[in-house]
Amino acid sequence: MFSKTLFSALLAIALIAPAAAQTDPNNGVRGVQRGLTAMNSSAQVGTLDILRGTGNPVIVLNVHGAPAGHPETATISRGSDCRTADHSTGTVLGQVVGGKLRATSPLPFDRLMSGNYSVVVHNNTATSRAVLCGHLYLS
Repeated sequence: MFSKTLFSALLAIALIAPAAAQTDPNNGVRGVQRGLTAMNSSAQVGTLDILRGTGNPVIVLNVHGAPAGHPETATISRGSDCRTADHSTGTVLGQVVGGKLRATSPLPFDRLMSGNYSVVVHNNTATSRAVLCGHLYLS
């Protein structure tokens, strides 16, 4: 009996969790949240929210472990996942300052979330290495 009740509770949570990840709690605009994973031993992580509104989507980055006082450049890069994304080029979204960025995507929501793009954050050094990446797709 206990295991059946526990299974039912876990199943209910599993069914509700994806729906909760589809909304932005701050303004009620429908959106999608994806994780940002560290690249090149950066030890930075974070989240990326893609908010669907009436115009082009708004992208919000929250980065943990970003270097204080050193802005980093966020781009939208072509590639089917973070391993294949072209980290050397991309459309610049703006500067991640203090671990935060809010920018409007130049691509419409459906194209942005087609599975062909990633958001890549680069350090602003002479080597301009990718330090974070988040693949954009609809589940």
